[in-house]
Amino acid sequence: MLLAACGGGGGGMSSTPSPVTKPTPTPTPAAASLGNVTTQTSFKNYATATDQELTGPDNTVVNTSSTGTSLSFSYDPETKTYTLTDNGETSSFGVAELYDNGTSDTHYHISTSDGFDALTLFDPKRLGLGMKYATIGLWQRRQEIDSDNANFTFDVFAYGFPTAASGVPLAGSATYDIDLFGVASPVGTFPRSIIGDGTFSLDFGQGLFAMSGEAGEYNNDADYSTCCSEWWGAGYLASNGGISGYFTYSGRENNRYQVSVTGSLFGPSGSEVGASLVGTGTFGSSFTGAFVGSRAHDGIDVALSARDTGARTYGTLIGTSTTTQHAGSPSSEAAGYYFTSTFGSLDFAADGSITPDMRIMNSRFVNVTFAPSDLLASQSDDLSDVYEVHNADANYRLQLFKPENPEIQLTYSSFGYWSEDRAIDDNNRQKQSSWFIYGVRTIGDTLPRSGTAHYDATVIGSGERLADREPLTLAGTTSIDVDFATTDIDGSLTAQAWTSSNQLIDLPDMDFHATGNAYNFDTYLNGVIGSIRGALYGPSGEEIGGTFEFVAGNLSTATFDASYSGVFYGKKD
Repeated sequence: MLLAACGGGGGGMSSTPSPVTKPTPTPTPAAASLGNVTTQTSFKNYATATDQELTGPDNTVVNTSSTGTSLSFSYDPETKTYTLTDNGETSSFGVAELYDNGTSDTHYHISTSDGFDALTLFDPKRLGLGMKYATIGLWQRRQEIDSDNANFTFDVFAYGFPTAASGVPLAGSATYDIDLFGVASPVGTFPRSIIGDGTFSLDFGQGLFAMSGEAGEYNNDADYSTCCSEWWGAGYLASNGGISGYFTYSGRENNRYQVSVTGSLFGPSGSEVGASLVGTGTFGSSFTGAFVGSRAHDGIDVALSARDTGARTYGTLIGTSTTTQHAGSPSSEAAGYYFTSTFGSLDFAADGSITPDMRIMNSRFVNVTFAPSDLLASQSDDLSDVYEVHNADANYRLQLFKPENPEIQLTYSSFGYWSEDRAIDDNNRQKQSSWFIYGVRTIGDTLPRSGTAHYDATVIGSGERLADREPLTLAGTTSIDVDFATTDIDGSLTAQAWTSSNQLIDLPDMDFHATGNAYNFDTYLNGVIGSIRGALYGPSGEEIGGTFEFVAGNLSTATFDASYSGVFYGKKD
């Protein structure tokens, strides 16, 4: 048997028997549970279908293709028979086809003249705490072509009794414990069952979810097993309880699979969740599967958007921090220089306090926390909140721009500005500052390896004139194109700067190019001496954001008149 179900069991595989002609059952309202189906029922399901050509004793995959499919799956309690129809093929399994493989799952097996036909229905009680309304099914058909070659077709599906639209929660959040079953099929080697578990975090109010976990890979025929490959996903909850999104599985042999998620909530008030998984990997491989799970507890412990509330932590991209002297004669500690940390974090505590980690290694300001009482109401508005903290070392300022600010409505990302101002001696003051962007990044390798995306983004920042440390304000735009097939990123940045007296400073046009990762980049800015880094945000890359820094002047003579840093932020067209 090629494919093992959860717990190491496996249904047989066979060719499809002659279609059984039966009346199409009428869909019925949800039964009390999967263990109490007393009327003829057509189950709601989310299914994927895979067709393969296999060869040799280890069933090496020659060709494989997977797709979402419209599976019909029903049960007749009078005859105790399950009937499945997909793409013109129909099979029925009743009491006579029951097969005991030593697990609590229900297995049916039919031997044919040239193969097998089998159905495995996973025991919902084994898949999650109190599972009653959703589970996973596996329908396998194998046809032997000759002694070395075979055609293999299988459907993996989540099925059960979905939550009615009127029963979908409109507020709050929940964490589900989920079990995953899938099949990864790398061309040139044998297919393997993917068996794992993880968590599914869902915010009902925002209509967003994230999921992650680990899985092992198994093949009974090849005596093959591994453990601990990781998977992640993210996506959306519709008002009717449907879920859709993106998923990536980091498999063996350097296969990374990009997978779509389609499913729904199941049971009363969304007590359970289930979905199908289908996609492709590197080297012509395919992935198909499903997951189901039950609600473990209220609340989630991951960030789903920049609009989240409560305790949460975001990664940040930081514009290079500049440190300059404000007045007086130079001292050994005050000069124009850079700190090149470009990654940090922004922590929001349950009590509303905010701690930015700028990754600048000096004990005097590491983990300076801004409490709600540090908010400057007179300087805050619909655009941003401003905080100040004063301690024995220095004055600290944090400006957090609101995702829902009137200039642009962001969901998954936002940005801010942090600064430190301290006295060095009686005559000199030193200021250190950083722009940063934060949010929930698009999970790498989840989106299709095809197509392009265009982003128009706003640029804001600050700078200082090198001759006299005059503070400067910067504003502009950037246009960015992402090619998911080639992993190329091409962009241009146009900006101007102003002095405190509104003297205009023209800046050169800048452009940049990066390749190798369509989800984030870090590269040089051409036209100046500088760099730019950015990332996609949201389950499907709805937003883009990043930071930059550069010095401008005469490149041919290497004379520079000002340094700048800032952020860019925008949405996909």
